[in-house]
Amino acid sequence: MGYTLQAIIARSPLLSAVKFPHTLAVPLEQGLELVPLVSAACEALGLEFLTLTDGGESELPPSFSSRCCEIAAHGKAAYIEAEYHGGDGIQACVMFHGAQQVGPVVVAGDAINQALRFLGVSRNPGEDEFSSVGFGTQRHTDDWLSA
Repeated sequence: MGYTLQAIIARSPLLSAVKFPHTLAVPLEQGLELVPLVSAACEALGLEFLTLTDGGESELPPSFSSRCCEIAAHGKAAYIEAEYHGGDGIQACVMFHGAQQVGPVVVAGDAINQALRFLGVSRNPGEDEFSSVGFGTQRHTDDWLSA
């Protein structure tokens, strides 16, 4: 069974205050919110499906990056991607704060955990940050809207 995730994450209520086409903010554990970037939202925002991990791009499209910078004018935010199948896969993240990108694009096996630490997530005993916020509860980006 595969796993895909493409989303923006931030502390509540940062993302609930922003309007995104074809999607909405979903609460996570530890006071975070996730905006799942479903296919229709990606199309409206000019973002390819898993642009960094599957698409092999080294940067986000400028218009989407600008949108993330606008969100981060009011706090920290991160764009994240994950794609796994049969235990193999990769993750990516781009972190934002103070209306600018913080550091380069990260493509690594622990990229989402890096983004979650940046957002102040602490690990539950016996779990990593990824599990501690509940990312294992859904298998695909679209599932977050029906949860």
